[in-house]
Amino acid sequence: MAVVGDTLGDRVTNWMLFNEPLSFTMLGYMLGEHAPGRRGLNNFFPAIHHVHLATAAGATALRATATDPVVGTTHYLTAAKGSGPGPNLAQRAERAANAMLNRAFLEPGLGLGYPVDDAPILRMMRRYIQDGDLERCEVDLDFMGVQYYTRLRAPFRPIPGLWTIPGFGDDPDVEKTSMGWEIRPEGLGMVLDMVNAYDRFPRSVVTEGGASFPDRLMAERVRDSRRIAYYESHLAQVRAAIDRGVPVDGYFCWSLLDNFEWAAGYEPRFGLVYVDYETQRRVVKDSGYWFADQLGGTAVPPA
Repeated sequence: MAVVGDTLGDRVTNWMLFNEPLSFTMLGYMLGEHAPGRRGLNNFFPAIHHVHLATAAGATALRATATDPVVGTTHYLTAAKGSGPGPNLAQRAERAANAMLNRAFLEPGLGLGYPVDDAPILRMMRRYIQDGDLERCEVDLDFMGVQYYTRLRAPFRPIPGLWTIPGFGDDPDVEKTSMGWEIRPEGLGMVLDMVNAYDRFPRSVVTEGGASFPDRLMAERVRDSRRIAYYESHLAQVRAAIDRGVPVDGYFCWSLLDNFEWAAGYEPRFGLVYVDYETQRRVVKDSGYWFADQLGGTAVPPA
């Protein structure tokens, strides 16, 4: 980061040190679905810990080399919904999922360590923590980037210390995206409140949010009303959070263009602009015109 800060620090003001550590550590080092294709807790936990060490070291390097940098990072966060045989066990599962998916990625940087009380399996982290590491993980950030797509479901498992991967949910009464993700806008408000409750981040920015649907180009138009409804409901959550006093400083949609979505390839379409992959032709979707209108633009959708 010192090299990047020294090279670009006179032109770049806002810096995000990492993009979605939960995604690349869990999918790349726990489940093996993404590069580098490793599996197991013995890969997952040291990956998490090194993200914390690198975040703090990167912030220090940027502040030493860049001109007045605004330094933050960004996390995929979710409001996990627990389930189990009875409310007490459901709450226990919810606390464990929140500890693993959110707190383990937020709290070491705040000097709070890993939340082992609610997720005992995190005690395995002791194998990878060297003397002075927890102090080296602490970092003051100028903002926290929040990436939110859906609430995850966390089933209770009765084996002490066992943590299982929460799922995307299968509630038949809840609309889903083409990725099978439940559309639950209330989770965004919950996540923003959670970050704000730490009282350590001067501001939050929703650095990603969006939905994939099976868009079709018909008569030179992509009528993606479901995506418009998704953004309307999620931006309403941002507005409500601001009204509650949460310092949210922006919302970035994912994505401007249909693109290559990790291991899912080109099939999921998240964009405000449709891409014909055979010809590389671009066509603004109805949601793109809608978004431009929300921003005070002058674009008008086709009749």
